[in-house]
This record gives sequence, C-alpha cells and structure tokens, in this order.
Amino acid sequence: MPWPVPGAIHPAPLKSTPDRFPGPAVSVSSSPGQSPWQFLSSSSRHRGAGAALLLGFLDDIRWKNRSLPIPKLTLQVILALIVSFLLLTAGTRLISYHPLIHLSITASLILTSINALNLADGIDGLAGGEATISILGLAVYFFNQPETPPFLPLALLFLVAAIIGFLLLNLCSPSRLFLGDGGTHLLGAILGVLLTTVLGRSTSLPYSIIAVALILGIPLFDIIWVLGLRLYYRQPLLAPDRNHIYDKIIALGISPRATTILLWFLHALTVATGVTLLLLEVK
Repeated sequence: MPWPVPGAIHPAPLKSTPDRFPGPAVSVSSSPGQSPWQFLSSSSRHRGAGAALLLGFLDDIRWKNRSLPIPKLTLQVILALIVSFLLLTAGTRLISYHPLIHLSITASLILTSINALNLADGIDGLAGGEATISILGLAVYFFNQPETPPFLPLALLFLVAAIIGFLLLNLCSPSRLFLGDGGTHLLGAILGVLLTTVLGRSTSLPYSIIAVALILGIPLFDIIWVLGLRLYYRQPLLAPDRNHIYDKIIALGISPRATTILLWFLHALTVATGVTLLLLEVK
C-alpha cells in the first residue's frame, strides 16, 4: 500500500506494520528512569500504561477491518475504571470527595482523553501535536507547584521529545510513521492520569474542571461537536463519519497540513488559558 501524501487525511484504516505505529517506542522513550505514572506504584504504572497500549494496539491489528465499537468501548471503560482505582489506592484522590465520586470522575476523564485523542487522529500530526501541546502545558503547571516531585516536569519533557521524534517521521514526505490507536490510547491514558492529578491537587473542583477541559482543548471540543451532531441527526453515536472539525475546515478548501497547523494554534490558546487558570488558583 503506498504511503499517504504529507498532511493527508486518513481515508481508511491502516494495516499495522512494525515501523508504522510508535506506541511502544513512545512508551519506552518517554521513561528516563521516572515517568508521569510514578504517581502509581511502579507495577501499577506499567500495568495501566501497558493495558492502554495493548487495547489500542489490538484495535490496530485486529479490529480495524471490523465494526466492533461496543466491545472496544466496554474494554475502554474497564481500563479507565482500573486505572482510576489504582490512582485511588496510590493516594491520588479528589479532595474531600467520596471514593465512588473519585472513580466516576477520573474514569470519565481518562475515557474522554483516550477517545478525544483517538478521534483527532484523522490527519497526519494532529493528535500527536495536540497531545504535545497539552503535555507541555501540564509540565509548566507542575513545574510551578512547590510540592511536585522534581522528576515529573523533566519526565514530561522527555515524553514531549519522544512525541516530537514521532512527528518528524509522521510529517515528513512521505510519511514514515503513524500514531495508530496504540499511540492514541497510551497518550490519552497518560494525559488523563495527569489531569486527574491536577484535579486531586485543586482546592476548587468546579474551577479546576473548567481548566482541565481547556487543557484537553480542541480534541474535547471535537468529540462534543461530533457526538452532538450524531444526536441531533439521530445517527449511531459510535459510527464513524466526516463531521469532525478538521473535516469541516478541509471542506472549506484549506489543505490538510494548514488545517493541522491552524488547530495546533487554536489548541495552544485553549491550553495556555487552562494552565493560566490553574496557576492563578495556585497563587
């Protein structure tokens, strides 16, 4: 199968080959001794990250040519609940709230992060770039938190470097590497855990939820937009379509590459706003 042109929309599922899906490479490269999953115990961290990666990778190699949205969503919910429970037992809990509320909110956040990035992976570089911007914003936030372990901002920068390495190959001509569901599930789970940690440190849950939504930014807005249209037109909620924000922009005659850069810029604005709100709360 020929490589897509640079900045291309992914018109059909891609079959997995070892050099196309960087999920395992990102997972290994982003762990210079410590990682964002250090909030869990070492074994729990690797189980959670491994489960997210495995679930996405199964979709890449087995489910792409099948329509199995319900089993996939069910496994995603189970994964999100398991990671939320591990966070709870590791001490990352929403302040003064009942454990069941913690489980429901954090599982929803992790599930949303995974699917928001997964749905954004329709144009070369879009999901990876948006994840990079969100993680950079969180690195700034954690760096300005006195009680943050010093390794965490550094680990996030290593993760960003790994994603940038992927983007260089994804955006080259021709594209040599694709994120795949393995990559989006892994990055989405990590992002969800980091955002859960932000909520756990906040003194005002409603305030921090707004900031977290802004840090998820364009991918979150896109998933709300798409699901809203499917509800309005009474279409199946889990059926694929071409109603994503990037589809609408491209339909205006803007190139896929320019669309990616535009959405990166808009996402950077929302992330900067969310991080600013968090830093104002800290002060």
